[in-house]
Amino acid sequence: MQIGGYPEYVINHDPQYLLDLVDNIVYKDIVEVYKIRQPKIIKDILLILSRAVGYKISLNKIAKTLKVSIETVKDYLQFLAEVYLVYEVPKFSSSLNEQIYNEKKYYFYDTGLVKILSGGGNLGCLAENIAANHLKNNNQEISYFYQDKKECDFIIKKLDNQGNFEFQPIEVKFNPAEKSKKDFNLKQKGLDGFYKFLADYQNKSGLIITNQTQGIYENFKLMPLEKFLTK
Repeated sequence: MQIGGYPEYVINHDPQYLLDLVDNIVYKDIVEVYKIRQPKIIKDILLILSRAVGYKISLNKIAKTLKVSIETVKDYLQFLAEVYLVYEVPKFSSSLNEQIYNEKKYYFYDTGLVKILSGGGNLGCLAENIAANHLKNNNQEISYFYQDKKECDFIIKKLDNQGNFEFQPIEVKFNPAEKSKKDFNLKQKGLDGFYKFLADYQNKSGLIITNQTQGIYENFKLMPLEKFLTK
């Protein structure tokens, strides 16, 4: 979760390797290919994304911060996705227009990059990112839920026992201090969106990813991140 999966970095743990790798990807695969005149803006966007893992991103705000057009931001985000540095997760909605035009979340293909680029990396954010990667690697269709200022990290589309599609909410609540079942509070802040989705869509299954706690409840279960990643 903290080191990522680039073999050279896994072996040597040299942060400069990852920084040089990003430079090479940005300059060789983006700047040279698309004849970018302001390559620093691409790296600045990457830095912004690394500090905003798990949060909705306003492209207008990025554009104003970097003093470029929103179209430029959209193009550069697309370039970063094309070279497999980041990918987007849309808002859950039955409306395609709402999915397209609402704020997205962005995650990194490699969590080691998040830690290095962000200057440390919050363990909760890294856990959410690696959970997103696991879902994506297993070909899950991912979105996030946001309604009435209540948010749930992920919504995945899956088949139920009758062969019908249903949507399962997944919330990542990774607390490094959590050592036992007694440490997990089912009424803690940040679970409102998870419970709202279960209620609004009458879901029969939901998942909260934890550090250590596991348990089965009426319509959701708790599962340690380590176990989730081995599914």
